[in-house]
Amino acid sequence: MVGFAWSRGLAAILGPIIAGSLYDRSRDKESQLYGGHGFMNVTIFVGVMMCTTSFLGASSAWWKAHR
Repeated sequence: MVGFAWSRGLAAILGPIIAGSLYDRSRDKESQLYGGHGFMNVTIFVGVMMCTTSFLGASSAWWKAHR
């Protein structure tokens, strides 16, 4: 349980730092529907993290059920 809390705390600290570093200020005047205004890399990062989290959550549930 402590490992889970530790990993969530680390993600809460590092996630915004990584997302902020992915923001592209040179493209902030774009007006695309998705990923516009310099947020394309941030949008991709968040999407990949959502998929990773859902996969790890489902894997954890399967592992606990078949242990």
